[in-house]
This record gives sequence, structure tokens and C-alpha cells, in this order.
Amino acid sequence: TPSRLDQENPRLGQYTAARRAARAVFLGSAPLQGTPNRGLDEVRVRLACAYPGDPIEVFSDALRRLSNQSTYLYVDSHRYWYDTQPSISRTAADRARRYLEQQRDELLLEVTARLQKDSTGRQQRGEFGAVHVVPASSGEVPDESESVRLVILGPDVPHAAKGGESQALQEAQQILGQRGNASRIYRNLLVFLAADTARSEELMSAVAEYLAWTSLKKQVKELNLAPFNEAQIETKLESSNRDVQLRLRETYTWLLAPEQPDPQGEVKIDTIRVAGDGTLAERASRKLIDNQLLNRVFSPVLLRLALDRIPLWKGNHLAAGELWELLARYLYLPRLASRDVLYQAVESGPFQLLWDNEGFGLAESYDEQTRRYAGLRGPGPQSAQRLVVTAGTLLVRPPAVKVQMEQDLGPQPPPTLGQGAASGGAGLGPGDTEPVPEGPLRPRAPRRFHATAKLNPLRISSDAAQIAMEIVQRLAGVVDTDVEVTVEIQAHTPEGFPSDVVRIVSENGQTLHLDSFGFEER
Repeated sequence: TPSRLDQENPRLGQYTAARRAARAVFLGSAPLQGTPNRGLDEVRVRLACAYPGDPIEVFSDALRRLSNQSTYLYVDSHRYWYDTQPSISRTAADRARRYLEQQRDELLLEVTARLQKDSTGRQQRGEFGAVHVVPASSGEVPDESESVRLVILGPDVPHAAKGGESQALQEAQQILGQRGNASRIYRNLLVFLAADTARSEELMSAVAEYLAWTSLKKQVKELNLAPFNEAQIETKLESSNRDVQLRLRETYTWLLAPEQPDPQGEVKIDTIRVAGDGTLAERASRKLIDNQLLNRVFSPVLLRLALDRIPLWKGNHLAAGELWELLARYLYLPRLASRDVLYQAVESGPFQLLWDNEGFGLAESYDEQTRRYAGLRGPGPQSAQRLVVTAGTLLVRPPAVKVQMEQDLGPQPPPTLGQGAASGGAGLGPGDTEPVPEGPLRPRAPRRFHATAKLNPLRISSDAAQIAMEIVQRLAGVVDTDVEVTVEIQAHTPEGFPSDVVRIVSENGQTLHLDSFGFEER
């Protein structure tokens, strides 16, 4: 058995690890036969096997494989020994083989149960509103519009890195296009997680081993096993359970994210390899956010870009609820984690520094007969009180906001003429103006204002909005005043910026039409 294991596993064979481990256990445990503490501890077995420079973990792997497949090798609490009676490991190996060959449905049920346990709690779902585990058909995945959801595909439909149109891609496209016999509507709210083809069979083997030891534990009395055999079952059951959990993380490494770069083009599924800590859903949501395929916060500036690019406006306005419907349906629009993310972005629309180009107004409703907006919020004092955004809240294009604001102000009264008679002087005619005294009685009015401010990058939106409302808008409200606002960004890190951050920031800089930007080595 050790020779066969070394031949079947190149890494073990490179160091003849199985044969060296078996010899160490045999020579070390034979003199202890019949003593209370039989066998050698795993640490001493590794010490007996390894030459200087050998990787220690390869001998632990060899011991694990030997204990699973050797007929006469026993293990109890990390102690190994050979005996003249066949070990329970042979029975477990036979049962595991039977699961793999004849009872694969039970393996799939165990994997499904573990995946469901991994994503049951709210804290375990990451940024997803729901997680759908191993759906039997597209009809089991609801077509709902409240939040983005993750679909975890079964290990029997894996994805291969270079396999072309894999089973996982076909399954994802089928679920994305249909819900049962009907066409799916909210396609921009689905992403998928799939198993890796190369690791899927390893997962099923680990699950088969776990179920084999579980079945033996249930039959301890029926099989009339010795106490040390009972202890071995407990040890192997614990180790096989850990192995299955590890294999799950190593197997589910493919994130399938539908996208449509061109509104007139075909729908594609982007495949991204996932790794890291946390539950499967947490790892998937972090990867989507890092790749800008999922937004848990959204800027009003980017929302305005999306509204103008397609365009999405219906005339001069668009209801927030209708906008969310569009975002949930169409894959060429940004993917927001939930409806609340959109409403938070909408709420900040009137507070943008460059409001004409980057913001929008808000209104409670629109009267078709009077052609006026009720509860209009624009870039002025009336925006000091934020509007609670609902599905009926209207996003209003800046030109329409300006028209109604000018109508609300009405014609301005002419400047008041000085009353000469009241001051003892001659009366002023229609074209005359009151002379302005100079000198100590009345100093010249200031003609220029300047200021600089450092904003907290963690709350830049609220800080900038407050400056815009309290400073910029008051200055811009003065007749014949030219206001210029410049944003300067400086960032430095001693370790250097990661390549993905450089790429994303550079692309966003071009999209936002920054006057100048770039990264430097110093």
C-alpha cells in the first residue's frame, strides 16, 4: 500500500514519503505492542522520516492517506501503530468507494446542506440580499427586485479555467434567461458561484470519506468494535469533517458575473477566480466590489453619468422607483447591491459641487396641468432640508430645476432711490443715484473671496455638500459673481498602490474628465 500511494501521488513519490512513514511507524510501534500507549505520536513519526530540507507537511499527508487505505494501520489521537488485526479503515474505505460509485446523490445532499449552513445567517451572506444554494431548476431562483442575490451552483456542474463553454456557464445562462417557463426580468441582480472542475472530484471523495465514517459511528454496537476502534472512528470523523470544509473553500473558486458592455451587444458572463477568508458569499461579494461589478455605495456623480449616457430621463424627470427597475433589469447599467444604495445616492443629488454637470434636483411630484414640481429641491437654501427618498421621488434635470426656481423668484424690484428731501439735500431725479460716501464713513466693499479646506476622505460627500451649501451657493447668489471651485487630490503610500487600484482610478479619472491626474513613482 505505501508503494502504491507513492506511485499514484507524484509529490509523495518525490520523497518516497508513504514508504518512509510506514517504515517509521512499523519500527517504532512494534516494540510497544501490548503496552497501554501503543504507537508513535505524529510529531515523532515526522521526525523519524524527514531529512534536512524536506517539507514536513508531505509526511503528514502520507500518514493521512495511509490511515485511510492501509488494512493493518491504526490511528488514535494522532498516534499510529500497526497491528495483526485488520483496522476499521479498510471498512471505511470500502464504504467510501461505494458512495462514490453508487450513492452520489447522497454526496450531493451533504454538499448542499453544508453550503446552506455556510450562507444561512445575515452576517454570512456578505452584501447579498439572499443566497440560493444548488437550485434544481431555474424556477427555484426567484425573480425579485429588492437586492442582488448569489446563486451557488452544484458541484456536478463545475467550471474549468480553459474549458470553453463549461457546464457552469451553461447553467448560469439558463437561469439568467429563464425562470421556469417565463423570461427572467431582473437579470442584473443575479451572480453565480461555481465549483472548479479539477477540485470537484476531490470534494466528492472527501464527502464520501466523511459519510463512511459517519455510518460506522452509527454502527459501533452492531459491529462490536473494540474501544480503540471507537476512538479511531471519532478521530477520523473529526479529521474528515475538517477536510470537507477545507475542500469546499478550495473547490468553489469561480465567480460568474453577467455583464453587457454595449447596450446593443450580447450578454457575456465574466469569470473571476475567488479566494480569501470568510464564507463563500462574503468572498464573492468582496471580489465583485473590488472589480467594480457590485456597488454597495454609489456616487450621485456616477448616477448622473448613467442617466445622461443612455439616456434614462423621461422628459425632464424620472421617478426613483422607475430608475431602480431599470437598474435591476438591464445588464449594461451599474449593478447596485440594493434599492437602498440607489436611494442614498439620489438623496445627495442636489448637494454636488458642480451641480449643473454632476447633480440633479429632487421633487415630490409633478403636476402635468400646471407643469410645476411640488417640493422641489435644487442647489440653493431650499435644499438645506433633505428630502426622504421613496419610489415616487422624482429626479429632475438641472435645466428644469432652474426654470422653476427663476419663476419662483419672480421679477426683482428696482433699487430704492435715496430721498434727498428727507436728508436735507435736493431731490434725486429718475436717472440719478445716491452718492456713496468714501473714507472712514464707509469703506470699500471686498471684491474677492478665497479659501482652502481639507476634507475627511471617509466623509467627503457630506463635508463637500456642507461647504457647497454654506459657502459656494451664497457666493454664487450674488449678482455678477464668478465662482470657481477647484478640487485637488493628493495621496501617498510608502508601499506603492496595487495595480488594480491604479487601473480603476485611472479609468475613473478619464470617465469623470479630470483636468489632470496620474500616478508617480516618488
